[in-house]
Amino acid sequence: MERKKTIVFTGGHHNSALQVAKELKTKGYTIIWYGHKQTSEGDKNLSQEYRDVTSSKIPFVNVKSGKIYGGGIIAWLKTLKAIILCVFSFTKQKPTIIMAFGGYLAVPPVIAGWLLGIPTLSHEQTRTLGLANKVLLPLLTHLYLAWPLDTLTNNPKVSVIGLPLPDSFLGSLKKKSVKEELLRCFTNPHKPLLVISGGKQGSHAINCAVEASLDQLLFTWNVFHQAGNNSQTKDLERLEARKNVLSDNLKGSYCVTGYSQEFKEWLKVADVIIGRSGAHTVYEALLLKKKFVAIPLPFSFGKEQHKNAQLLVDLGLGKILPQDKLTTSTLINTVNEVYRQPVDVQALDKYVKNNVKTDATQTLVHEIETYIT
Repeated sequence: MERKKTIVFTGGHHNSALQVAKELKTKGYTIIWYGHKQTSEGDKNLSQEYRDVTSSKIPFVNVKSGKIYGGGIIAWLKTLKAIILCVFSFTKQKPTIIMAFGGYLAVPPVIAGWLLGIPTLSHEQTRTLGLANKVLLPLLTHLYLAWPLDTLTNNPKVSVIGLPLPDSFLGSLKKKSVKEELLRCFTNPHKPLLVISGGKQGSHAINCAVEASLDQLLFTWNVFHQAGNNSQTKDLERLEARKNVLSDNLKGSYCVTGYSQEFKEWLKVADVIIGRSGAHTVYEALLLKKKFVAIPLPFSFGKEQHKNAQLLVDLGLGKILPQDKLTTSTLINTVNEVYRQPVDVQALDKYVKNNVKTDATQTLVHEIETYIT
């Protein structure tokens, strides 16, 4: 009987990676995942990546790599140790291919795969080439992009395919809205809806700004706030306590949670979104054509989140609020400005139709299989 071929998945954008991995798993391939069991050092909670991957019955290998961007000698030593671990693991597991999805975590598995002569593929989610993919490009067999990048236009081992999206999101695009059901948690469902998130793990900076602004925000808005589950900042616990002391007329306008399985549905019915401007967030906001207050991660390599957010600004969907300018007044004023600003619907529709693909998962699965068979 022929042994099932093994594919290693790794990288920083696990939502995209997991969708592709699950598709390949249904085709009979053995998938092994190299990732972070905890989101950051010192955080005792399991990462959402670990929860999502293991719940999909995919074996998980915890890799303790270092951030090579500004990480210093200790980070480089951690990376070297992780490369050695991956070399020994791959020698036993004998993967047919390595599929990476950016981020510093992708560096050790890709280098180990290259050293062992294993085909190495990677996907870049953002509108600029991330540091990991920039470093790894000479070693990669092929690089796939979510967006065209001018610097890579004529590179023969680079293809633009779009961003692999989770079934939960694509399904929400096709499904009839469940807005009335979601809004039952609010006392007055007719107020405009503000959806806030700093990602699955939350953003401490955004959470603190929202906390300070709650009384004023809730006077006008219903607020759904995905605050994350960080055990170090304890933002969720603090915000839940804050809700409990709100006046009765405001308490019914605030819903706060650590992580919501229905978050894609909340995005679908939002009037305005506040959040970071990571690859998935911007891509999904474009497909949903939602107004957006972007607070880019200030230390992302090459200002990639700022460049992602700029696309929303250029299309009239949003404004950028730098984190160092984030105060109660700037947050409230920017939300109100974005809510009121007009959008050229025809231009937006045309851009989304021509540039925002929804079939990247199937394309990437096909590409991976061409390197295996």
